[in-house]
Amino acid sequence: MRTRDAAAGHLKAGAQRVLISAPGKDVDATIVLGVNGAAYHPRQQVLSAAACTTNCAASMVKVLHEAFGLTRGFLTTVHAYTNDQAVLDTPHKDPRRARSAAVNIIPTSTGAAKAIGLVLPEVAGRLDGVALRVPVEDGSICDLTCELAVPVTAAEVNDAFAAAADRDLAGVLRYSERPLVSRDVVGDPASCVFDSGLTQAAVLAAGVVGAGAVSVLAPAWAGPGPAGPAAATASMPGYGMHGGANGMGMRGGDSAGMGWGGGTCLWATDVPSGTLTGAQRTTLAAMAEEEKLAHDLYQAFGGRYDADVFDRIAAAETRHLAAVRTLLDRYGIADPTAGKGGRAVRQRRRAGHLRQVPRRRQRLPARGARCRGEGRELVYQRLLMASQHHLAAFTR
Repeated sequence: MRTRDAAAGHLKAGAQRVLISAPGKDVDATIVLGVNGAAYHPRQQVLSAAACTTNCAASMVKVLHEAFGLTRGFLTTVHAYTNDQAVLDTPHKDPRRARSAAVNIIPTSTGAAKAIGLVLPEVAGRLDGVALRVPVEDGSICDLTCELAVPVTAAEVNDAFAAAADRDLAGVLRYSERPLVSRDVVGDPASCVFDSGLTQAAVLAAGVVGAGAVSVLAPAWAGPGPAGPAAATASMPGYGMHGGANGMGMRGGDSAGMGWGGGTCLWATDVPSGTLTGAQRTTLAAMAEEEKLAHDLYQAFGGRYDADVFDRIAAAETRHLAAVRTLLDRYGIADPTAGKGGRAVRQRRRAGHLRQVPRRRQRLPARGARCRGEGRELVYQRLLMASQHHLAAFTR
């Protein structure tokens, strides 16, 4: 269900919006959160959240173009195999993809480079690319090589990405200084995990400056990563989003709303729309404060304990906070977290939490030492599920 005509069946059934969590054909708009979210208009009813590779690469292109000016570029995506490939050699419309996915590196096409022109019209026609399907079930790499308009160093490129990860692309782009491999990003809520250690820059010829940047993405993690916030954006007039087979962390879904699987759609049912009541405005502002508090807490844990789980959850909370801030902006509500740390709205709960923190900090290293990697991953998955249900609460 990836065409407008097919998705419009939900509109005929009474839905107000349809969000396709995959590339869409003839849709009203393709929205990549953090890149062109402002392009959404309430009159647009059938939206596409684009492909996972487009979400990753568009974030990279946005940073490079806004900071240095992108003249042209070439994207190579080293991509995990997908469900249209076969374990054994078998007939396929693409003779390369007809070959066994388990034992081959398979060159094929990607529409991601050209699709970036849909969400960033200013770079339309300047990008091309190729995909290499590899025998990995999840976790892929985008290698973007660009010609830039101004001289740069690798450090300057990294600084631009670090700044974007903290501001405009918070929660969508995650900046990493750790030496990553593809498995490290499976389950990461960010659309683009930028591996700063792989950045290169060089003067290719007189007046021509080239830069290469590498980001890692997890394509099978709920299709395009920001579909949850995209759903929140689409629901601004007051529409709640409901998960289908690809639950995307919203209500329902085949895997407890976690969004396993790919390429199905989310559909919306209407709830009262229009302006917010005073109580709703107060609740939305309070939600921003609590999301900021959760982010600050997990970020502090990440600084104290060398465990990716805390960085990942902090990134998830950042993404949720970004979605709340989008709603605040749309409804003209002052952001209570601007330039401040988060706080607990309920003072009794805050006081109880503060009493528990020192004791839990003392216990955490010992418990962590006894916990195997599988246990940490289970904790992370459960915390992330709770975090995603939190996100679902305000999109409803």
